[in-house]
Amino acid sequence: MKPVIEIKDLDVFYGNVKALSGINLTIDEKEFLCIAGPNGGGKSTLLKVILGLVMPSYGTVKVFGKTPEEVRNTVGYVPQFSKFDKGFPISVADVVLMGCLSSRKELFHRYSRQEREKVENIMNELGIHDLKHRQIGQLSGGQLQRVLIARALAVDPKIMLLDEPTASVDADSKEQIYKILNRLNDKMTIIIVTHDIEAVSPYIKSIAYLNVELYYHGEARPDSNAINKFCGYPVGFVAHASPYHVLNRHQEG
Repeated sequence: MKPVIEIKDLDVFYGNVKALSGINLTIDEKEFLCIAGPNGGGKSTLLKVILGLVMPSYGTVKVFGKTPEEVRNTVGYVPQFSKFDKGFPISVADVVLMGCLSSRKELFHRYSRQEREKVENIMNELGIHDLKHRQIGQLSGGQLQRVLIARALAVDPKIMLLDEPTASVDADSKEQIYKILNRLNDKMTIIIVTHDIEAVSPYIKSIAYLNVELYYHGEARPDSNAINKFCGYPVGFVAHASPYHVLNRHQEG
């Protein structure tokens, strides 16, 4: 597999606060990576760096060998549920169509027949076509997350970034979302930020533990020496049908 994202010696500061420190990370084509870590550990910042929304204070980020700004239209992004305004008076179909917009198009862009057909197909694929005329404030959390995934797919992405896509949704909706992402992973690279390691572990290929620094990146089910200083206490997760187990603190090499 060839790398699609290469991050070298990345530091990010917000004023005097260091959000990310010395990050080196390579992500291969069609990877399904879970980024886990405590609140305030820099997970969302790392996604925004890959999107080109946050500039590195030091180091380099390459996406398909170019700067994030140059290839932003090849990356789909699903923001945190809590940061999407459900009160905005817009329908499901219109939200998904927004994914067809780019910085090169006029503000009042008239969508083409091909774009509308693409959106219809995406809504069918994600099981939300029957909701197309519904105002987004009338949706459940799980339905809204599928709408936001559909909007990201309208970009025709080669990489999909998702920030806590299963926060505040029920167990059935979580499973639906992870199964959708598992299917999409056949066609694209998936990077997901989540605390929900137990639920996502059957689907991911690798995991990264991030707490300002990157403490582990590799197999999705690391051994007992996999993490150190990650969050100061053991972390557990379920790996497929295997019993629950706890990761001990990792000793630095």
